[in-house]
Amino acid sequence: MKKIVFAFLLMTAMAQGQSFNYDRLFLESGIGAGFPLSQFSPTGNSNGTISLIHFQGALRYMFNESVGVMGSLNYDLFKNDFNQKSEQKLAGLELVYNVGKALNLSGESDNFTMLLHGGLNAGAISSKYKDHDYIGAIVFGIKPVWAFNDKVSFFADLTYKSVMAQDVYYNGQNTTYPNPGSFSSSQIGLTFGIIASLGQNRTNADFFHIR
Repeated sequence: MKKIVFAFLLMTAMAQGQSFNYDRLFLESGIGAGFPLSQFSPTGNSNGTISLIHFQGALRYMFNESVGVMGSLNYDLFKNDFNQKSEQKLAGLELVYNVGKALNLSGESDNFTMLLHGGLNAGAISSKYKDHDYIGAIVFGIKPVWAFNDKVSFFADLTYKSVMAQDVYYNGQNTTYPNPGSFSSSQIGLTFGIIASLGQNRTNADFFHIR
């Protein structure tokens, strides 16, 4: 039994030593805008509802050059032309796939790739009418990435969110008689920001296939 455990530990150590020739851990941060696509208000009028205070932060780990996992925090302050507003805070867990590597989207370039990500978000929407409306969301996004150098990249992220169990409209009003109860909605987030790879290697998992 001891020999089996020792052999397993030895193989694990060897595999780690061989595979960690590029950085796998990434810190991401960006700002942008959020756009509700439905459930703007009880009447359905959007009245210019948009989130211009939009923040997204994430910590991503790539298991290899193609697949990884990402934990994220997202914030939006939705506001319309009448200064009616709601605040949204979400935490998410998503899978990430380097489609740029799979489809060779870099072409002759050595500084471009594209990531697909999708998973679940959970959090709350709040307004002056309701403190916490707990919601969940299914999310899917596409993220083109351009490398400045081996450690720092720029990204543009477009994410679609299908929100469930929502009681607060994006203008801040909550559901009341004659239509009480939860509803679903959708929104799009557009984010621009910076990715920093954390590690001591010459390159990282996003660009190892072309460098």
